[in-house]
Amino acid sequence: MQISIIDNFEQFNRLKEDWDAVYSADPYTTSFVSWAWQRGWCEVTPYKWIVLAIRPEGMSSYVAFMTLGRSFVRKFRFVTINCELHLGGHPLSCHTGFVCLPEYTEQVISAIAAFIQNQIKWDRFFMREMFDPRLDIFLRYFSHKKYRIDKMNSTPCPYIPLPASWEQYLQDFLSNKTIKKNLRRIEKVTDFRITQIQADNYDKHIDIFLSLHRLRWPLLPEQTLNSFRVIFQRCFENHCLWLPILWNGTRPIAAMAIFTDRKKGNFFAYSLGWDDKFAKLSPGKVIVAYSIKYAIENGFRIYDFLRGDEEYKYYFGAINRFNTNIIITRKNPRITVTAVKNIRRFRRLQKDIFKRVFRFSLSY
Repeated sequence: MQISIIDNFEQFNRLKEDWDAVYSADPYTTSFVSWAWQRGWCEVTPYKWIVLAIRPEGMSSYVAFMTLGRSFVRKFRFVTINCELHLGGHPLSCHTGFVCLPEYTEQVISAIAAFIQNQIKWDRFFMREMFDPRLDIFLRYFSHKKYRIDKMNSTPCPYIPLPASWEQYLQDFLSNKTIKKNLRRIEKVTDFRITQIQADNYDKHIDIFLSLHRLRWPLLPEQTLNSFRVIFQRCFENHCLWLPILWNGTRPIAAMAIFTDRKKGNFFAYSLGWDDKFAKLSPGKVIVAYSIKYAIENGFRIYDFLRGDEEYKYYFGAINRFNTNIIITRKNPRITVTAVKNIRRFRRLQKDIFKRVFRFSLSY
């Protein structure tokens, strides 16, 4: 297997055709490892990112892709103590992983594991929110003599296996009477309406969503909101973002951002915002119910609430599945050895400067 390192956007853009083909053929992919989502993440991440693009010897087309980011933990101002490796998407992604044609799984995973171990310098490899059963195969290539593998707490990701009709969903899944009551109330009030994001209202819908999201999470850094804006733009351009807004007259009161995979039938409810002044009508729950109705009527099979076990998700009939969180640590970190040497040099330099200053003060 040949592995190419992609580290600029011009090269990244040329991967789209192959990436889309591999993504469609891979049974374990989610929107978060699509070309559009990863392209947006690379634009906003503070990490130094690379994409591993893999193809068999003699083939011109790639058969697998994995995005990685590196960060550095510093104990002293100019001394690198620890180098950390992350899966592409962290921390904004709710499901991480990689994309691979099924017939090349074993060869690709073996090649990626060897490349990461021998060609990339790192001390700890964080594999957070891993939503891919092939992780077990990958971990087999990390010897316990050289690496320590720690499993952290799994992340609950409630989801609904959608029925064939909205009526069946109301009967079999939606048991919360308050939500049903609010749905009926809003349907009867002419001032309430729902709009969907389109090319001619894109900027307005994004601004409204971010302002409502800010009401729900007032301490969210501006940088995170700007990251949403970039990733949403990439996904909208590639027809995998759906963003409805619930209005009371001319006032928006709730909004959702959802990533869609129509071919695979997956509906990923990413983020939600609402105006607390309309709390009596439960606008957040109403727009969630509307999005479930839309998903059913448009042939989606899975409604994924993504990470987090908030109580409201189970009101809608969600059941749990879990993301895996792993840390791989080198038992003989190469970066740390260099860092120790640099610390010693730094301390010797401090002593030398102190001696020079002391001598100068005595002579003065």
